[in-house]
Amino acid sequence: MEIRERIMEQLQKTLVDMDSVHALWLEGADGLDRVDEYSDIDVWLDVDDGTEEAILATCLEILRQFGALDFVEVVDHPHPKIFQCNAHIAGTPEFLLLDICVQSHSRGSEGCTFVRGDVAEFPLVLFDKAAVVKIIDELQIPEAEMRSVYSQCLDTFEQQSRLRKYLLRRKFLEATAYYGKYVCGPLVTMARLLHTPRHYEYHLVHITDHLPTSLVKRLEMLHAVSSLADMESHLPVANALFAELQAKLREAYPFLVEAAEE
Repeated sequence: MEIRERIMEQLQKTLVDMDSVHALWLEGADGLDRVDEYSDIDVWLDVDDGTEEAILATCLEILRQFGALDFVEVVDHPHPKIFQCNAHIAGTPEFLLLDICVQSHSRGSEGCTFVRGDVAEFPLVLFDKAAVVKIIDELQIPEAEMRSVYSQCLDTFEQQSRLRKYLLRRKFLEATAYYGKYVCGPLVTMARLLHTPRHYEYHLVHITDHLPTSLVKRLEMLHAVSSLADMESHLPVANALFAELQAKLREAYPFLVEAAEE
């Protein structure tokens, strides 16, 4: 049996009988059925409040059954009810990093509600004794949130003068930074608002799997810059793509027309 499957089997076998552990599921490549030889393992657990750190320690002990841990990193997660660490087992493939997140049971289904058919996030549930993980048919981001993100994209993209001054000054490094911030950045967010609106904050993470191939190719071309001349020639193309995305978004979400006029 592959080491990946053995690890998942041992986690499930050990944790399912612990009263304080309510659910165990995998996200990332496992949930989306995209596992390859470079995939890590994104482990999620729901546990009784107050037992989070102990369960994290238990997970690490389970991993040590497969070998010494040559890397352990405790992550200060921004959510107060999520406890996280990353680990790697010596002798396993270098890419087989385990990202373990333990959430307090009082968090409920806030962060583990998934939409059927989602191309970016979906769980592989190993067990769920408390019906914590929810699968629903549709979930829209709030209109106010989309309006805010859309308006920010417009405002940022309109500030291309910040880029142009460095193109005129012939300063490549500064121009590259501003090209990314004021051209590519808002373009990617607009593309995500259109195709993966609930995951607009993912930026370039797994974007090749999330957007239509034709759009990915256009974004790849715009990101491929190695000179000032590249950026100068790409700007008209970027402006045309931005206008196209804006028109499609306003057609799909009419309330964004008002956001553009504010």
